[in-house]
Amino acid sequence: MRSLLAVLLAIEFRFALALFKVHTPKVPVTAVHGQYTVLRCSFTTLGESSLQMLIISWQRAETEELVYSYYYGKEQLSRQSPQYSGRTSLFPEEFKRGNASVKLDQVRPEDAGQYKCFVSNAQGSGEGIVSLIFAEWKTEVLTRNRWIIAGVLVAAEFIIILILIVAVCQKRASLENGIKQDGLSIT
Repeated sequence: MRSLLAVLLAIEFRFALALFKVHTPKVPVTAVHGQYTVLRCSFTTLGESSLQMLIISWQRAETEELVYSYYYGKEQLSRQSPQYSGRTSLFPEEFKRGNASVKLDQVRPEDAGQYKCFVSNAQGSGEGIVSLIFAEWKTEVLTRNRWIIAGVLVAAEFIIILILIVAVCQKRASLENGIKQDGLSIT
């Protein structure tokens, strides 16, 4: 009887391991300078029991530089890269839904690259890769838009001035025509 129970537990454990998956987006995440972005990562969860022994680790895929680490029920940032200090956080209230996403504040150009999300719990472990691309600086976009708007306004003012000059010239020509017909001259 005990051996049957042991076999069933082993089968259940292997089945739970087979079900455990880590999911990350296939498309790159686009970030804007100075803004925050969320690198999405989710994992299979089977209720509160799967949160026991939960480990979440985010690293740069290229360098294995530690971006964020969570285990023993709290963040573990003593080995975190200084580049990410004070700029990263998880969503602990979302763990029960299988959310291991990390929020990255004040995005910088050097943040572009690939990130590895590693998740482990009593059900198993897995990892996924998230690519972060850096968009044009927001200030550059605003500056370019301001120049475009300024150019449109200058063009509109130029057109209005041309219309006024043509109207004045036509009025003057019509007055000169009327005066010449009356026999008077303009000096």
